This record gives sequence, structure tokens and C-alpha cells, in this order.
Amino acid sequence: MKHKICILLAIASICTGCSTVSPGPVPNLKVVSPGVFRSGQPPVSAWPGLHDVLGITRDLKLNNGVDWGASQSDVCAVYDPISFWRQMIGPTDKQIQLAVTSIGPGTLIHCTHGQDRTGLIVGIYRREFQGWSKEAAYAEMKANGFHWELVGLWWYWHFKVK
Repeated sequence: MKHKICILLAIASICTGCSTVSPGPVPNLKVVSPGVFRSGQPPVSAWPGLHDVLGITRDLKLNNGVDWGASQSDVCAVYDPISFWRQMIGPTDKQIQLAVTSIGPGTLIHCTHGQDRTGLIVGIYRREFQGWSKEAAYAEMKANGFHWELVGLWWYWHFKVK
């Protein structure tokens, strides 16, 4: 209940850009746009609150594994894992297209930490659907922990994203 109250209070103070929602059980939970969120891997126990309080109905999962809590909370999971290998050599265009076109109202975009794979997908979403400049989207990616050391993700951003 305490976490639901924290999330509810944070929603009341949402502004544009990525705003931190709650330091609660979901790492790096932030608002991307109204109804669209990003984070690190939510624990199973957080899914009821994500669904009931934030209105999450779609789980865009960019890391490996199954989100049992999402399925138990009637959240539709879109599994599009970008493996460590793909983080080093670059994701496929098909992976990127599936991820970005899966984003809509009620979506939580996440990977393990909510920084690199999530950052790339949110950056591309910002460019393609929200009209952000490449520089502004990349600045937000870096501010949210994007690491250039994952050279495949860095390469994809710098050489494939227009």
C-alpha cells in the first residue's frame, strides 16, 4: 500500500520529459510521456501496482526471462530481448522496429537496469514519434545511464538512427 501511495503522489507531479516516479521497488521507474514508462526489471511484487495504479497494460521486455508478475496482473508482455551479444555488435533492425512500434499508452519499457537497451529504445521513440532532436534524445539517454561501452547499442544510435 505504501508503494501505491508513493506512485500515486508521484503521478500527480508528472511533467514533460523523463520524471522519476518512485524510488520504490521498481528500479529507475520514470515517466517517458503520459501513460508510457521506463524502468529496470520490476520485481514480481510490483506488477499489481504497475497495473492498478499506473495503468500499465503492456510490458515491453528487452532483457531475457519471463515476467511472471506481469502475466499474473493481466499485463500483455511483448518479449523482445536484446542479448548481451547484440548489445556488443548491434541489435537488428527487426528488434528495434518491434520494440518501438510496441510502445503506446499503458506501456512499460524495461530491461535489467533501465539504462542501455531501454535508453536506446526510448531515444528512438523520442526521435521517431515525438520529434525530439537527436542531440536532445541522446542527452536524455546519457542522463539516464546509457553506457557507450556497449558499443553495439552506441553504434546503432550513432549510425542507424537518423
